[in-house]
Amino acid sequence: MGSHFWWIYDALVLLIFGYVLHSNYKRGMTKVIILSIGYLIAAFAASLIASFGAKPVYKSVAQSSNISAVETVNEHVNLAQAFSDAINQGGYGFTCTQADIESILRSPEKKPFDHALYEYACRRNNDTIGPENDFQDVLRKTFIKSYGEEMGNRLPRYAQTSFEKQVNADVNVMRNIVDALYDKSQSPRETASTIESLFAKQATIEVLRIFLYLIVLSILMVIVAIINSIAQNKLFFNLSNFREHIYGGVFGILEAGVMLILMTIVVRLLVLLGGGKIFCFSNDTINKSVIFKYLYNHLSTLL
Repeated sequence: MGSHFWWIYDALVLLIFGYVLHSNYKRGMTKVIILSIGYLIAAFAASLIASFGAKPVYKSVAQSSNISAVETVNEHVNLAQAFSDAINQGGYGFTCTQADIESILRSPEKKPFDHALYEYACRRNNDTIGPENDFQDVLRKTFIKSYGEEMGNRLPRYAQTSFEKQVNADVNVMRNIVDALYDKSQSPRETASTIESLFAKQATIEVLRIFLYLIVLSILMVIVAIINSIAQNKLFFNLSNFREHIYGGVFGILEAGVMLILMTIVVRLLVLLGGGKIFCFSNDTINKSVIFKYLYNHLSTLL
């Protein structure tokens, strides 16, 4: 959705960079040196504070609510029923019940549940039912649909997006969640905590880190602007008019860099909060851009 609007990102990068350089060139070095250097220091300070502050904030305000939401998801989802329905609709030549599947999921045998279900299906069919990878894909899609849809009703979009991305990338994530759900040695709260740490924890910390960064950076930029307005009339550089403006443009590169970092972080926040489904705020759209994608894909370095 909106993937053909990728050019907006590159246009904004060029517009912001060009405008800030031109503005600083016109004002001259005396009026922008404190502002430019101050903004750069503010960006580094905000990054440092956000990096150290995100985890404590997550533990104090988000972790408990995340775990409670996952616990509610676990109470409402029925994977044994979902898997049995998927197998019965798959045309494998036999039918199974929820109880059949649940007995396998609760089995103490130390083997991946998807492999155990594949062996069970082959035995019931008295023959192979096709490649195991294809059978695994059926289970994976069923798992994402069943567990993911229920989770989408209880948790933020960025948690659901993280869940789908990780399950599609690594089958072990699905296995770990299923194992945790059917492990009766843990309490429901402990199970929810285990599952939450697999996909929701890091996504939530990233969102909180961005919020902290934006808040701290905004405060520091206001302070820098106040200091600049007080100090700029007391500064004097013995420069020709030409050099004054040229150096102003050079220092403008620093300010432009901070503005582009700010733009990149805001876009990343919108992608996370919208789960990549809001207009052009998606990874697919951004990766089609020519310039902006390099900033976006190196966000961990910028933030």
